[in-house]
Amino acid sequence: ECYKKSGARILPTNNEGRGSTTNHGFSDCKIDGLYSSGGGNNKTDDDNNNNNNSHSSIRGKAAAAAIAAMDPREARPVATARYELYWIWSRQYRHDDSSILIVDVRDAYFQSNPFDFRSSSSPALGNNVHLPANQQQQQQQQRNNEEECKLDLFEENYEAVNIAKSQYNSRWIKNAYGQKALKEVSSKPVICSGSTMGSQRAIELYSIAMVAQFDKTKCKQVGCDQGFHNYLYYEGGLKPFLQSHGCTINVHKQGDGAVNNLAAMRNSPLRDQGVVIDGKANDGIVVVNNDKSTPSPVVHQFDRDKELKVAMRKRTSLMLARWRSSL
Repeated sequence: ECYKKSGARILPTNNEGRGSTTNHGFSDCKIDGLYSSGGGNNKTDDDNNNNNNSHSSIRGKAAAAAIAAMDPREARPVATARYELYWIWSRQYRHDDSSILIVDVRDAYFQSNPFDFRSSSSPALGNNVHLPANQQQQQQQQRNNEEECKLDLFEENYEAVNIAKSQYNSRWIKNAYGQKALKEVSSKPVICSGSTMGSQRAIELYSIAMVAQFDKTKCKQVGCDQGFHNYLYYEGGLKPFLQSHGCTINVHKQGDGAVNNLAAMRNSPLRDQGVVIDGKANDGIVVVNNDKSTPSPVVHQFDRDKELKVAMRKRTSLMLARWRSSL
């Protein structure tokens, strides 16, 4: 159920909310049935390795006893509530080698596989041939551990904007945490909450931390999730929280990582800034990272640039036409 800021419920039949009750994430909503009041499939790792009838019977009874619960939280923007969904969904990927990308779908597209990309700002592996064998083994084990649980965050362009220069980011942090907190992070780069990547465990822990921020602040302004995201990293203890679980965190400068956030660069055409170049795509348009040659695996916030917006509209039309012709 979704509500206007006045508290009036938005009905799916009254043509409100720009075509949907969620109003593209701007409505305050409750998600009844997301959680259960008890029972459920309390499957453990031991259960996964034991398929005998007794375990199956126990799980079946537990699932039968589960009752969909009313949402315990007050109505909040879908952009905030989505982190509860991320938390739940991340738990479905319990393999050690699982990687997850969380990205806004409306204004993003792929140029290559982001999970195959290694950022220039990531720690270099190196050969360490000058180290004793035991130290080489220790460092390699540390790197393996970092690869097993790591979180990647992606900045917006720092030359164009920081938190203090952005009235939106400043407002979100101030409304959630207060003026003192805003002052502490005002000179920091903006980290985009619409694009986060990591291993399964890291994404699960990150989602838990984000959900806790709403419980702590009760900030219901649309966009507060971006305030949560930035404050968590700079002042809210996200890094030590992840480290306590054996995880690492990398923050990538705009244009250095697997996701290229473009919104802050909207003041002039991206082609004039060397971000858009001619390439081998069907329409000859490629978005590149800061080295001016490597295609950005994920292009985020493309619709702030006129040339990219037109190009993507044409690509979408072609894809839809091919899909319809295949039916």
